[in-house]
Amino acid sequence: MAGCSIGDMMTEVFEPFRNLGYTVWGDNAFVSVEMLKKCKEWKINFAGTTRTTYGFPNSLINENLEGGQWRWLMSDEGLLAAYWADVGFVKMMSNFHTPETGQVYRRQTGMADKMTRDAPVMGVDYNEYMGGTDLADYIRSL
Repeated sequence: MAGCSIGDMMTEVFEPFRNLGYTVWGDNAFVSVEMLKKCKEWKINFAGTTRTTYGFPNSLINENLEGGQWRWLMSDEGLLAAYWADVGFVKMMSNFHTPETGQVYRRQTGMADKMTRDAPVMGVDYNEYMGGTDLADYIRSL
């Protein structure tokens, strides 16, 4: 696989799951408009954090948003991009979500209870399903 692009590598990884209806979550090294379109064509739900260099619309970026606020755009092909003010600013894209609002729970400094914060449902789902991957990456790094 030396010399191949991330898109080529991801295509090879996704090939066995083609047309099986799986949902796959990725971090910002893998979620591009190119892969979202390919996965949608192959009936694979794909979503996660992303980078502006992977096709995320720069027009959504607004660092004046306050915690829980978010902006979104949806393409004619059904690709959703969202810029969300969470603990930091988060860029996300999905080929199967719609721009609905959900809630996440965040710790507050000096408080025993967690506060609720509005979030795109895509962000709620990402937090739920990527937590295991993030924990495994952390443990592996130790």
